[in-house]
Amino acid sequence: MKIYLKAKSIIYSMAFSRSVAIGHLKKPAKTLMRHMIKCIVYGNTTGNYDHWIGEISDYLVIANDIRLDPRNKKPDWDMFNTYLLGELGDTELDARVIIAEFKKDNEKAILTGKNHYPEFEPTCDMEVRLSTAVGNLKRLIRPILCNKNDYTKSGFTALVREALSV
Repeated sequence: MKIYLKAKSIIYSMAFSRSVAIGHLKKPAKTLMRHMIKCIVYGNTTGNYDHWIGEISDYLVIANDIRLDPRNKKPDWDMFNTYLLGELGDTELDARVIIAEFKKDNEKAILTGKNHYPEFEPTCDMEVRLSTAVGNLKRLIRPILCNKNDYTKSGFTALVREALSV
């Protein structure tokens, strides 16, 4: 897995056209959103909490490595916020909707016998915690994604844990 991530990092750190960079940001967006939901809904009750945080951190490292042609500069915050983090929404209403969608997808997986997670009932507390965690994550990673320095996975992991500690 580490070799794969390093290879991905090397590939992604090349400069891309804006449209290709957007594609690289959009690809992990839904998975990142689902991992944030699972961290809030299940915590460590399934034993996957650290794995989800690790995957969120991996996506942030990859996003941080993206550079745009022709000057090899990082995308601006709006691009990260729109295409990588846009699925997370900004409000408690957004959190309610994405938690409901996750619940619906999980129920379908249960019915079809596919990989699924334990059933749950969405609560207002989950919505508030997810909305707060998303706001915290955006606030914590914005200065990193918007500067020219690179950041390690362990650094992003610490920020993701801090964001989720609501």
